[in-house]
Amino acid sequence: MNRTIKFRAWDDDVKHMFYSEKAFENDYFFEFKNGELRGFAIRPPRPSADPMEPPEPYCDDYDVMQYTGLKDKKGVEIYEGDIVQFDVVRSIWDEEKHEVIEHRPETWKRVVEYKAPKFIIHWYPNKIEVIGNVHSTPELLKE
Repeated sequence: MNRTIKFRAWDDDVKHMFYSEKAFENDYFFEFKNGELRGFAIRPPRPSADPMEPPEPYCDDYDVMQYTGLKDKKGVEIYEGDIVQFDVVRSIWDEEKHEVIEHRPETWKRVVEYKAPKFIIHWYPNKIEVIGNVHSTPELLKE
């Protein structure tokens, strides 16, 4: 089974998400730094304190989020750091009667973590919807 390998990173300075497949078009790139993949933003030159030294461009680096290889119910790619929402019915089990006594509909919101088990996404692929991410819409987790 082939899986597409993609990455993205959040440029916190300009509040912009950049993606590995389009990075070089917009002064962004991905590269390993100290054994860890990082996303980089190329910045305009800063003036030097030394007037004899020409200004040089510099880079800021950011944490990378990997594509899970999965899509939500609308076909949106799911990455680490995405906030997903889905409806479930939680069953309340009565230990004494050994039976389900209530089925309670609930809406769950979760942050996608690549290292964590993705069982929820595999169980409910047609119900999950990406509603934001931890960088541009963190307020969704407070609701």
